[in-house]
Amino acid sequence: MTKLLLMLMMVSVWSGCGGDSPTQSSSNNLLVGVWSTEEEGVTITFTFYQDSTYRHVFFYSENDDISFTRSGTWSLKNDFQLEIDEVNITFNERWLTLVGVPPYDWTDEYVPIGKYVYDISVSTTQLITINADGFRREYIRQ
Repeated sequence: MTKLLLMLMMVSVWSGCGGDSPTQSSSNNLLVGVWSTEEEGVTITFTFYQDSTYRHVFFYSENDDISFTRSGTWSLKNDFQLEIDEVNITFNERWLTLVGVPPYDWTDEYVPIGKYVYDISVSTTQLITINADGFRREYIRQ
């Protein structure tokens, strides 16, 4: 009886010791999707794709529907830090007509800035990002 009990315990331990393939972090799985927020007439949408690319769109509805899009790749340094590698910024036709073609002499905000890190908190319905300057933005899953 003792041997049978020991064999059953060993089989249950072997079968419950994890799989053969590693899984992605839970934050990685939660992050994939479309997130949106509104700020002073600006709709900001962050879309994270499974292939580790992203689009970050800023749409100014109060300013003649102008918009620009930041894009590149993303990865998680850990469950609490999101690393962005911004490689491209594009502008819609309306933006280019009203504001002109960058670079602008009055700001360097509209040039790709490369790698940067956000501190994040993510759940099934909410994404909070905090940049290096302490600026906090709350997004809702769409």
